[in-house]
Amino acid sequence: MPLKTNYKVELKCVFCRAKIFELPYEGYQPISGDMIRCADCGNSNDYTSIRRTAIDKTVSKIEEDVCHEIIKTFKKAGFKVK
Repeated sequence: MPLKTNYKVELKCVFCRAKIFELPYEGYQPISGDMIRCADCGNSNDYTSIRRTAIDKTVSKIEEDVCHEIIKTFKKAGFKVK
């Protein structure tokens, strides 16, 4: 049974964990190396670093969910799983 979960990568400020950033204009897409300012605490965050961290955390969550789903499937099929 495939996972039916939608995963969302959310950027978070390194300093205060807020999810809202000030961007220069509507539709602005930061590029690697850009500094983006947190709308909550005002600190600048390296876009590349917070993006990589957010992606890594989301991938880890997906891996964990898939592992649990595989174990559940094997148990349902009658296998003993540690």
